[in-house]
Amino acid sequence: MVFVDSCLPADGEAFVSAWPDGGAAVKAPIAEPAVLSRPLGELPATYVQCLPAGAAPGDDVAELPTGRRWRLVGCA
Repeated sequence: MVFVDSCLPADGEAFVSAWPDGGAAVKAPIAEPAVLSRPLGELPATYVQCLPAGAAPGDDVAELPTGRRWRLVGCA
């Protein structure tokens, strides 16, 4: 799985729940609650971070790539 500068899904929460307005205007599958079969940190994944120099990722992103299954890469 590859995430590109995105919110990370949490079991039982909509993908857009982390947006400032909670995704109130979104009428798409990403507004439905996620159902994860296992913790996100156990899935093999790559997170591509494209933040300005000096900016830090959100707490959810900063915590996950510490395992062996996650790889955090930056945009050049």
